[in-house]
Amino acid sequence: MSPQNGNPDWRALEASEEFGELRATRRRFVIGNLVVFALAVGGFLVCTGYARDFMGKSVYGSLTVGYVWLLGLTALTWAIAWGYLRFATRQLGPTSDAIARKATDGRR
Repeated sequence: MSPQNGNPDWRALEASEEFGELRATRRRFVIGNLVVFALAVGGFLVCTGYARDFMGKSVYGSLTVGYVWLLGLTALTWAIAWGYLRFATRQLGPTSDAIARKATDGRR
């Protein structure tokens, strides 16, 4: 990955084991959270369409199961975003910085 004319060898960088591990780590996190979110939203949509009585049940006053679930989806969205930022800062950032240093310094 030694730089040529000040530019890193991007193909060697992409083929490196460290970059592959970084990509796999990110992919595992994203796909895991995507599955959780898709199940939550999919369940909400299915219940909204087919379980209207359940979704219309009162939890407290005029607050229904549907509204609570929707608020839960909003909280889940924020939690996933916060979790990704935390994950990226703690795991992806240091690894990508090390890879970038290696690519620009020309050291292996």
